[in-house]
Amino acid sequence: MSPIDEPTLGELLRDVQSDVRAIRDAQTSYLTKEIYDAKQEALVRRVAALEESRQTWVRLVVSAFVLPVLVLLAAFALGLKP
Repeated sequence: MSPIDEPTLGELLRDVQSDVRAIRDAQTSYLTKEIYDAKQEALVRRVAALEESRQTWVRLVVSAFVLPVLVLLAAFALGLKP
């Protein structure tokens, strides 16, 4: 290889700088472990809250509609008139 074919110091510097910029730009799309753990914990709490809310609605429906019907059926079976 002749000295003319060799890259100059400026070209090497620009090449390294572009690689560093590419790495820095790529790092912005990654999460740190602490941020990932915090987001996972928030999701777990949210799912737990949604499940608890659903369970509350099921209890409300059962207590508001099903239990009174069962009481009426039991009263009817015992011969009592409401």
